[in-house]
Amino acid sequence: MTLFSVIIPTCHRNEALMRCLAGIAPAKQEGMALFHGNSANPKRESFNAYEIIVTDDGSLSTAERMLREGFPWAQWVSGPKRGPAANRNHGAEKAAGDWLVFVDDDCIPEPTLLAAYARAAAAGNSAVLEGMTLPEGNRGAADMECPINTFGGHLWACNFAIKRRLFIDLGGFDENFPAPAMEDTDMQTRLSKAGHKTVFVAEASVKHPWRQRKGLKFLRLQARSVVYYVDKHREYRRWVSLTSLVKRAVGAVLRDFPKNLVSYKGKGALRTLTLDLVFVSFLIRYVTRRNLS
Repeated sequence: MTLFSVIIPTCHRNEALMRCLAGIAPAKQEGMALFHGNSANPKRESFNAYEIIVTDDGSLSTAERMLREGFPWAQWVSGPKRGPAANRNHGAEKAAGDWLVFVDDDCIPEPTLLAAYARAAAAGNSAVLEGMTLPEGNRGAADMECPINTFGGHLWACNFAIKRRLFIDLGGFDENFPAPAMEDTDMQTRLSKAGHKTVFVAEASVKHPWRQRKGLKFLRLQARSVVYYVDKHREYRRWVSLTSLVKRAVGAVLRDFPKNLVSYKGKGALRTLTLDLVFVSFLIRYVTRRNLS
């Protein structure tokens, strides 16, 4: 049986996906062998075999031809086109591995990624493993962001592993979040409530590029996702209390804005302040409507 099913959700990012696949390729991953063939005719070079499933939500274009011509060892499947959470769940449905490894299409896996996860899986200390996520390059402006995870505690969907049976029993990612945000935090919360601990595996590492923060349309959906999460997990209502949100807005003005002016020579500082204040205003609006404060 295949040990790992590496699930890579993608949508109109073939250039980034190409770099991701180059990093997860059989020639790059230390001590791992790729699964070849199918369940009726398996050809594995070792027990530590893995398969790669690219689940593609593209509509204007897809990565199918690119995989067929340049990465024939990766399996391409058409995604459900309902957002990243549903796309990851779709990939999991196609998986044959004992473990699911989720890697985002804009991440670059280090050569130690799967071998490190294999060692941690063999240790048997947990059914949930989170890897290290490091930024690629330098942050060029205040309004750039990157999901950094250097010490654990963040089950970012861009790099973690979970036993397939547990993922299925849990019901996968919640597909009802309005934005591609908070669904991994929700999964971490549900796992914790069910008594599952997460083990941090530093050598299971990927690099993630800095990206400019998205604009107002995404912020509105992101705020709704935060409120959906808090409504689902009421013990976290303190996150969106009026006092907490006012402190967040004041901190953005009096602490973060001056710091960003100095650190990035003003680049992106005003945009960051604007986005932060608008996000807080959206949160106040939706929290008030749901009576969660």
